Amino acid sequence: MNRKRTIEFTIILVILLGTLISCTGVRRGSDAGTEWYVRDLDMNSSTGGSVRMLDTDESVYCLVEKGMGNERIFFSDKNNKDWLPLCSKPNCTHEGDSCDSALEGDTLMTMWLYGRSIYYCVLDRSAFEIVPVLYRMRLDGSAHERLCSIPFPEDEAYTESGWSWLFHNRYAIISFYGAYMGADGAVSKDHKLYIVDLSDESFTAKPFEIHSPDERSSALGYVIAGRDKYIYSVILPNEDNVLYRTDLETGERIEIGVLPVVPELFDCTLEGDSLIMCDGWDTGAIYEFSLVTGETRVLAQADNRSQLWHRYYKGRVYGAHDGYDGSLFATGVYKLDGTPIQIVDGSSYEKHMIITFMLGEYAFGFDSEQGERIGEPPQYYLDLTEVGTEAFTWRKWGE
Repeated sequence: MNRKRTIEFTIILVILLGTLISCTGVRRGSDAGTEWYVRDLDMNSSTGGSVRMLDTDESVYCLVEKGMGNERIFFSDKNNKDWLPLCSKPNCTHEGDSCDSALEGDTLMTMWLYGRSIYYCVLDRSAFEIVPVLYRMRLDGSAHERLCSIPFPEDEAYTESGWSWLFHNRYAIISFYGAYMGADGAVSKDHKLYIVDLSDESFTAKPFEIHSPDERSSALGYVIAGRDKYIYSVILPNEDNVLYRTDLETGERIEIGVLPVVPELFDCTLEGDSLIMCDGWDTGAIYEFSLVTGETRVLAQADNRSQLWHRYYKGRVYGAHDGYDGSLFATGVYKLDGTPIQIVDGSSYEKHMIITFMLGEYAFGFDSEQGERIGEPPQYYLDLTEVGTEAFTWRKWGE
């Protein structure tokens, strides 16, 4: 397999595992407001919907998988940059389920910071049907608290079913996907959504709609961005690619406009009154879609197939270049029009680095030739405050 194909496969695998994660809008507790994510609410996959990393002013938190259904949270002080299990118990070995860092089940690699607590959902497999349960815990890892469960829909005999969830602002949105076979042998689909307001201490899961009844039985729904009490979604496949805005308080949905077709959507960020979309290697373009006018314009076009527009973050675009003639992967920072601000040659750190998380003043990543280290938080980072200086390069977290 040639090197470019290897890189492509690695990035696709990253997408399928939901590792292109960001906490752009996860600020200090209840003021969380502006988020980005591209989340498929039917197929349990995402490119940003699963939030694996959070931060406060002092610390960084990371959710890792140490084995099927064995997920743990690590934290690191931003000053010493040393990853430790999130546990408040004295003399804990951090190995068994009794450790504070161990979660109760499969979280689909998703957690959320609201107020001064970490929230997460797990799949409860103890009953005949698998149902999601919402939990919260303190920032020191203590006091895991079961808040509510979502009842399994009993109006149909499903032959196939699954759950997924995302968090936005003060809301947890839980999605049920089911398929069942009718008497005539035809397979039908159903899609139900529930919403929990994290600010309401009753933690009641209420039925919720993003899709209309005809859409939810035949199409896939992607939530691509959110702000305040709204989320933006598109129904796929859809010939007209209509973008909708849903009010999470009232459930009202309105049509915003028609999105461009972006085959390899790596990133969609809500910035001001526009969506900024990066299209990976398919067209190599950066698009801006105006929520006010409904118009789309191309901000930049990659000049060659080795260039990857990877992420838009805080006014800049972060990308990667396949090295020429066998040279190492380079990391690039660009203006919105594609003009380079800084390109760091891979020879300075001797690794093919790929960005996976953007968090506060940091970007985290891994060596694409080695892959991520299973069961461990990310080991490499960029300090984004150093962009434009000689100090801007990949370093090992903790060193």
